[in-house]
Amino acid sequence: MPHSATVTGTILLTTSRRPTKGIRTLCRDLQRTIPGLKRLNRGKMSLHEVGEKAAEFGAGKIVIVGRWKSGFGRIRLLKVNGTITQVPPCIHIRSIKPQREFDAARKPSQLLLADETNVENPEAERLREGLSSFLGLPLMKTDQKPPDYCAAMRLAVDSSHMIRLSFYVLPENAEIGPRMTISTVEWKI
Repeated sequence: MPHSATVTGTILLTTSRRPTKGIRTLCRDLQRTIPGLKRLNRGKMSLHEVGEKAAEFGAGKIVIVGRWKSGFGRIRLLKVNGTITQVPPCIHIRSIKPQREFDAARKPSQLLLADETNVENPEAERLREGLSSFLGLPLMKTDQKPPDYCAAMRLAVDSSHMIRLSFYVLPENAEIGPRMTISTVEWKI
């Protein structure tokens, strides 16, 4: 499978209008971990204004991390092409473990791949493929990765059958976070 040397294009990362401290922390951690993300403090900007900022940065995609009902939050993926369109999946997060709670050194990733480990869970596999496509990350097994990749995004299923998404530094294979436990994934937007 061919691989790209970098994530394709800039992706704008922002929050909902009234983010919690945990949501702001998650955004900072994601920006440190996923190359190509440019974080924007949203403030009182409308979605239309966020789209205009994305155009200024040359970003064709937007990731919005926000609150959702009584849970921690949700991640919405949007494409900008004259209009702003939400694309699947919409990820509802049950909990997070931020990078500061991991012992491994937290260094920004230069190159990241979506690890194709065998999870045997159709929902996790579909989510891995959806995120890999949206973020422009090559999807391959860590042991088959080209030597220039220094981090991996992995999905796993925990003992309570919840999907966990986390990030690992390579070749040490040490988890650096953030780690998200996902409650539900919506595919119909």
